[in-house]
Amino acid sequence: VVVISSHINRVFHTTMEVSVTVIAEDLLTGERRLCNDGLMVFAAIDELERPAVVSQVMPVSSQEIRQFRLARERRNRR
Repeated sequence: VVVISSHINRVFHTTMEVSVTVIAEDLLTGERRLCNDGLMVFAAIDELERPAVVSQVMPVSSQEIRQFRLARERRNRR
């Protein structure tokens, strides 16, 4: 079985950065192992394929706040 999980790191005006983790699980033993992880950036578009404003997501936990800040740094580098 493959387990895919994701978390929104930060929402900008019309884009968002999302962390994605892929884990393989052996159904017989229950053993799990990391297969892949990465960052994805999505751009929101409306029905006319124009950029659309995305609702903001605010971090709560210390880990969310850290990822929120790092997302801005990564965006600035891109």
